[in-house]
Amino acid sequence: MIFAFLRIVGIVFYSVGILLSPLFNFFVDIKKRTLPKITSNLLNIPAIELAKQIRTQEVVYFIEILEIKMYLNQQIKSEQVVRAYIHRIKEVDPYLNAVVDDRFEEAIEDAKKVDLICSKAKDKDELMSKYPLLGVPFTVKEACGLKGMSQVIGNHYRKGMRCQEDSEVVKRVKSKGAIPLLVSANPEFCLSWETTSVVHGRCYNPYNMVRTSGGSSGGEGALNGSGASVFGVASDLSGSIRFPALFNGIFGHKPTGTLISIKGHFPCVRDPNFDKLLQIGPITRFAGDLPILMDIFAGEDAAKMPYSQVSELKDLNVFFCDHSWSFHHLPVHSDIRNSISKALDHFRRNGSTVQRLDIKEFDDSIGITYATLMTQERPPNALMDPKNPDKYVSPSKEMLKFFLRQSDHSFPAIFFHFMYELSENIPQSFLQHYLKEKKNMQDKLSLKLGTNGVLLYPTFHCPAFLHNTSAFQTMGTMYSGLFNMIGFPATHVPMGLNKNGLPIGFQVVAAPFQDRLCFQIAKELETSFGGWVPPS
Repeated sequence: MIFAFLRIVGIVFYSVGILLSPLFNFFVDIKKRTLPKITSNLLNIPAIELAKQIRTQEVVYFIEILEIKMYLNQQIKSEQVVRAYIHRIKEVDPYLNAVVDDRFEEAIEDAKKVDLICSKAKDKDELMSKYPLLGVPFTVKEACGLKGMSQVIGNHYRKGMRCQEDSEVVKRVKSKGAIPLLVSANPEFCLSWETTSVVHGRCYNPYNMVRTSGGSSGGEGALNGSGASVFGVASDLSGSIRFPALFNGIFGHKPTGTLISIKGHFPCVRDPNFDKLLQIGPITRFAGDLPILMDIFAGEDAAKMPYSQVSELKDLNVFFCDHSWSFHHLPVHSDIRNSISKALDHFRRNGSTVQRLDIKEFDDSIGITYATLMTQERPPNALMDPKNPDKYVSPSKEMLKFFLRQSDHSFPAIFFHFMYELSENIPQSFLQHYLKEKKNMQDKLSLKLGTNGVLLYPTFHCPAFLHNTSAFQTMGTMYSGLFNMIGFPATHVPMGLNKNGLPIGFQVVAAPFQDRLCFQIAKELETSFGGWVPPS
């Protein structure tokens, strides 16, 4: 059966990966490079505060010299901020290869217009109400659609293709005064948790260049983690926001299914249920920016997220599950489990109710994920030339070409379509069994979490892994992908660095439309444990 086959493949890949890891470490780690340090104070200001300071055109710096505390007032303009971020991007991208296409000159002109508006505005409060992100630069995952910019998505058939219209979310962010700088890298058709493609090449991790920045929002992860973006617009179908958030030490939120419009995202499918699985969400270094960003991303649907938050931590129910005993799940690294333990200790000390949550359907996540994906309308075929849509392309033959180094496609894209072909032989009874399991899990978890409960759960089984080893980590994706399938909101929270200097952390999951509860817990943990740590 296909699910047994998937489990076996996952275990074999993981076992081979364990055997080969020393070789990858031996040959690759000797090429380590270190990013230039952040030198501008403007790069360490959250979006909300940055917008306020641009609006009033004043920033207050706190400095301490020879134990003398001083506050320095300095005029700040959007043009300064935009130029500072452009400088940082140009400084780090030769290391990261995260930028696909930019609009730097246009962004500077946009910033000058913002500064003119701010200088003439008499009512600053009205400006804030209409344009809460006025003058703040941001970045966009290529797949999320920024008008006039590349939308190749790592596919050689789409070379030269440009986005004709802003996606709905990008349109909303721009309407609130924010200034787009660029579109960032993603793997071919977003079909990998490692960002590399034959078109754009490989995207690197700012904390360790020999490790992946994750996928499919790997470009956004690398830029935000390196301090080269205030926030990013990204997308998540099976962990594609949260993996890069973990690997690059930042916050990333996968919204409740159906909450955010996915209009303008590529790839996409016409299936009316697809927006329950794919969601567009924010990536940022600052937890305090998540609520306003989500309100803007959601538009009128923001009203679906209730404002009822836990007033005190003693009223919070904290559930946790730091591993899965299922034989097809990969064991969770001790650094990830320890980060969950630190958070649990914090909540216990503050009076929260803490308890382990064991739901048997966690162990069926591979079946639930596969059944959910394979009962959707088939997505665009990355292997097919749009100019010859009637020509059949065999994934099996394309895979052989890949191993002979003759293919123009990435292995994950080929493997994905190979699995789709296999799914045509699966009896509907098996698919319906796992869809029923999914419904059981949704009901059980919704009942447990309610309006005052969160689940602390691994985002992935380990910190950022070495390049070219994503196939060996396949089953680790089940920790995040499950919450796309059942439509629950989940926020990755960074919890510092491990002894090897790699970011660690976990995801905070809440009941549907309780996204703001995720943000409250993310902010609490950022305040207590420091949040994002710049690459050293």
